[in-house]
Amino acid sequence: MGKFWWGLIVLCWGLLLMGPAQAIEPLTPEMLGDRLAHTQIEEGKERVDLTDVVIDLTTEAGRSQFFTPLAPKLRRNPQPVVLDLSNSVIDGDWRVEDLATRVKLAPAALSGLLTPQQQAELFPHPETPPADFQTLPYGQLVQVGLRLNHTIFQGSVQFQGGILLRPVVAQGAEFQAGGDWSGTVWGDRLDFSGAKFATATQWQATRFLKAVDFTGAEFDGPTQWQGAQFEGPANFSKSHFTQGGNWLGSQWQA
Repeated sequence: MGKFWWGLIVLCWGLLLMGPAQAIEPLTPEMLGDRLAHTQIEEGKERVDLTDVVIDLTTEAGRSQFFTPLAPKLRRNPQPVVLDLSNSVIDGDWRVEDLATRVKLAPAALSGLLTPQQQAELFPHPETPPADFQTLPYGQLVQVGLRLNHTIFQGSVQFQGGILLRPVVAQGAEFQAGGDWSGTVWGDRLDFSGAKFATATQWQATRFLKAVDFTGAEFDGPTQWQGAQFEGPANFSKSHFTQGGNWLGSQWQA
């Protein structure tokens, strides 16, 4: 048998072993309803499968079609919830207020939403609340975990002022239009290893309460880290900053 035929046989056999590629298709309301009705329990957490789809957030109608059915999963649940958007494409801006509960930033206001340990970590030095409770600032409390492995964000990511209670894993995620995480509190581990940030990112006054992993991350735009607090281990090994970063006033675990 000639070399050509042997080569053709090897190619076909390889394709059979690889199997069909996973298709990326727009997430329709029907698909979303089906996935919400068929969640999975993994390691004691309810996983909502939103993988391998294109999510259109470019219009208010599109945002409503996505976040309104999702709303019950975003609130406090007896079982922790993880939104898995791995290998998906987010078309449009990704905003913290769409995932969060707006709350007053005071221990008393959050007592029903946080565990005692979370309260102690978020408020290590609780101050006497002012006489007028209404003068307290608001925060955006995100009560779900996020799995964003190789997720592509085509719009900007606006998470400033967010409080994320559960792990965020975004290995190899791509942020094509910048992101603002200034003032965000990461209450659990954060994994941005291998992530790519194509434009400017903001991390000012961000608090990282647990381990942070930016191993091999690529920052192609300017980065601002002024006043960031790394209260757990932070790994930036093999990360690359094309335009450097401003780290003035940042604090690191001893």
